[in-house]
Amino acid sequence: MKRKMPVLILLFFCFCQKYIYAQTPFFKQTFIARENGSLGVNTMIIDKDRFLWIGTQEGLYKYNGRSSSIYFLNKKNISQDVSAVFEDSHGEIWAGFRFGDIAILKDSILKPAPLKGLLPTKAITAITEDHLGRIWLTTAGDGVFYIYHNTLFRISSENGLTDDYTYAIAEDRFGRMWIGTDQGISICAVDSNGVKIIKINAEKGIPDEIARDIKADMNGNMWIGLQEKGVCIINSSTLQITIPEWSTNWEKGQVNELILNEKEIWIATDDEGLFTGLYHTENELHNYKSFDDLKFPEIKKMLVDAENNLWLGNKSGLIQSHGNWMMFLNEINNQKLNFVHAVFIDAENNLYFTPDQGLIKIPIYKKDFKLKKYTITPAKDLCDIVSMYEDECGYIWIGTMGMGLYRLNTTTGVQQKIASADLDKASILSIAGNNNELWLATLGGVVRCILPDDCNTDKIEIQIRKLDSVPELGNYYIYTVFVDSKDRVWFGTDKKGITCYDKNKYHNFNTDNGLLSNSVYSITEDLNGNIWFSEAGEGICKFNGKTFHNYGSKDGLREMTVTSIRAIGADRIMLVHKRGIDILHTQSGKIDYYGVKNNLADVNPDLNVIAFDHGGKIWVGTEKGLVIFNPALNSNPAGPKTVLQRVSLFDQKKNFISQKEFNYNQNYIAFDFAGIWFTDPGRIQYQYMLDGYNKEWINTADNHIIYPNLPPGNYVFKVRTSLSRSFTIADETTYSFVIKKPFWTETWFRAMVLLLLFAGGGLYISAHDQRLKRMEALKKESIEYRFETLKSQVNPHFLFNSFNTLISIIEKDQHIAVEYVEKLSDYFRNMIQHRDKETIILEDEIEMVSTYYYLQKKRFGNYLELDVRLSKEVLKLYKVPPLSLQLLIENAVKHNMISRETPLKVEIFQSADETITVRNNINVKLNKEVSTGIGLMNITNRYKILSKGQVLIFSDLNSFSVTVPLIK
Repeated sequence: MKRKMPVLILLFFCFCQKYIYAQTPFFKQTFIARENGSLGVNTMIIDKDRFLWIGTQEGLYKYNGRSSSIYFLNKKNISQDVSAVFEDSHGEIWAGFRFGDIAILKDSILKPAPLKGLLPTKAITAITEDHLGRIWLTTAGDGVFYIYHNTLFRISSENGLTDDYTYAIAEDRFGRMWIGTDQGISICAVDSNGVKIIKINAEKGIPDEIARDIKADMNGNMWIGLQEKGVCIINSSTLQITIPEWSTNWEKGQVNELILNEKEIWIATDDEGLFTGLYHTENELHNYKSFDDLKFPEIKKMLVDAENNLWLGNKSGLIQSHGNWMMFLNEINNQKLNFVHAVFIDAENNLYFTPDQGLIKIPIYKKDFKLKKYTITPAKDLCDIVSMYEDECGYIWIGTMGMGLYRLNTTTGVQQKIASADLDKASILSIAGNNNELWLATLGGVVRCILPDDCNTDKIEIQIRKLDSVPELGNYYIYTVFVDSKDRVWFGTDKKGITCYDKNKYHNFNTDNGLLSNSVYSITEDLNGNIWFSEAGEGICKFNGKTFHNYGSKDGLREMTVTSIRAIGADRIMLVHKRGIDILHTQSGKIDYYGVKNNLADVNPDLNVIAFDHGGKIWVGTEKGLVIFNPALNSNPAGPKTVLQRVSLFDQKKNFISQKEFNYNQNYIAFDFAGIWFTDPGRIQYQYMLDGYNKEWINTADNHIIYPNLPPGNYVFKVRTSLSRSFTIADETTYSFVIKKPFWTETWFRAMVLLLLFAGGGLYISAHDQRLKRMEALKKESIEYRFETLKSQVNPHFLFNSFNTLISIIEKDQHIAVEYVEKLSDYFRNMIQHRDKETIILEDEIEMVSTYYYLQKKRFGNYLELDVRLSKEVLKLYKVPPLSLQLLIENAVKHNMISRETPLKVEIFQSADETITVRNNINVKLNKEVSTGIGLMNITNRYKILSKGQVLIFSDLNSFSVTVPLIK
């Protein structure tokens, strides 16, 4: 572990320096819609489900940490520039727009709010809700509006408002609305008697009349962000105005937004970036203008989410930060800090830490301080400092890696190397003490030192005893030593487990007693007296004095080799390892993970890198500098929140999440859900189960699940979210629903059917005779139809004409005559084949029509034309009664003249869905043949039997048509 320190850095630290370091939060750019982050942020809120809603110039975005959805105002020719957004007590999202439009999100659509009264025409600057449920709107020039029973009521300068240009609004503890305007503050109270307004302006003592933001704190004070004079505080009871000391000579520009977060205040400005501090003290504010290459100009909006992340919105996009609960100290005077091997806080709240081969002291909370650098080992033998301890006289004991033990007077800088053969070249990994004893954990075993009663001297004589004869300790590789609240001394050993020295006795615990590893790296104690320690490769373990409880990957630990642990109060344990920092919530079992996404990648810590200062902050040394945690500012429960966003049915856009019953055919159900954890959204994992369908949890990284064809029954959809593979304590949400049975399977329906059967039985008997008679009539119709068809085909005129045609063809072309005879034969064969069938395929009927047309074509030549316009799909999919179309064509030939002067054209085409029409032009014969009408009547009666469709007959002076239904 020895390293040579660069000469420039060594010389730099050899003397005192003044205020040359700064703790900085971690900031990162977050892209909600575009990869280049150029989408500007106007406004934003966090809703009750922890989603982030962001108003931009291009619409309203809903962001869950990994993806976003955009919503546009459902109104034509309207700007989508969202200037204000708010969630009311009913969970509805309101949006205000740059040109005065007001919208509410309904069914995933931003719809104009259904409001009566005079609507604003200027930009909506803020939206809020009072304790009576009334929605209030501030505008940039139209004054203030409030909504009561869906009606807008306006308060303007005509009613006594200080100015119609309003910026911000907040309710005080008396139910009055404080409104920031261009001419001071108006305090509005609305009741049945009208509007009462109290004005606070320059005459009342406000330092700047342009009030851009207003926030109420827990003590009844109203904090006012001003245009030029910083911040002032107004007591809501007395209206007394006070100015914080840090705001007395404010020259930091326009205040755009204030956040009062527990003990902190955050101030967003136009020109100077971000300011923060503890608002109950008079300390100066810290200013952050940038982080690495990320700049903070014109911060328009800020908020703090449920995880205590800080969000900043400006024209460049969205910026996310841990805020003051996790800070970084990774450089001093522009020199990077590397390889911090040990961290220690003394009784006077001075911070000691050991960057590579050095020791630095910083007074933590002093406003004006000097940093000190100590050189411990000789320049020719520089080595790493890996452990520290403060004795009762304020001296710091320093353990080195390979150069023994030193004692330092931090005031004078005088140091003493403890001379001993057992310690001269020792590597001292850990130091602990109680009373006048000092315990050293070294790579050569345990060393016990007895200090003199008078320790207030730069030169001290001590008794040194190496405990190489204690079998419970072994004689090498003691990683850590710890003294608990009962003055028991605990040793973490290599290969011998953990050993406790209590009342002059040693007690050893190892894998035979419940440990999972015999190598222990770090030890701590919580406020409940439990001893915690980390085991090499096996996670961590809790010892309550009787039993051991191990925590591993099954409990959510992401790293099984934890280098250093410390208890935070009674219910949290900090774990530091190579992949970052985790915090275990011992009561709930949940774990906060901080790694790559939190600027904690590859921190590679040593053993003694955690220290608590007297203000409650935790200082952690890493390979890349110091990390500072403030547990008081990050005390919320750990873990993501699980939200069921949408329940949808197949091919329907509506959200059915409020519906609990579905019909039997509404059984294609999809669920959309999300786990909200902005700190590290990439770690989110899901498990889901549909109780009533399956009994096992299913792991997934997807947030969209589909269940097709669910059978009728009662179901409970369950989904839970975790940051690790362990889901035993994950946040879970459920959705219960019922898919109803088909009505014909219900008892009431079956009973009704039985009643109908009994009633129908009687009717059946009485109607039986009538049915028989009707069947006989239908049978007669069928026989008559077939007879008429047959008769028409063996009509002597048809045969006579056919034979005459054949004779004329034989004289001209014997080859064609043979073809004609074959066609005539096919015609009669098909007629005999199909005439006894109820229906035939339309394609077969058209084939008979074509044969008949061929025979007639040879007789009439080009003066007879048949035009068939039917698709292949229709020919194959539908049926007709046999010989029905052929009979209609024959009627056309029979009743019309056919000659050069009077050609006959017959058309067959699909006239509508599932109907076909036969149409011909009319050439009236001079000597009309008598028509019996039996053919058409039989066709009509046949269709009454076979189809619900009707036969339609149409005739005028020019054409005659018959439309018949097609049968599938």
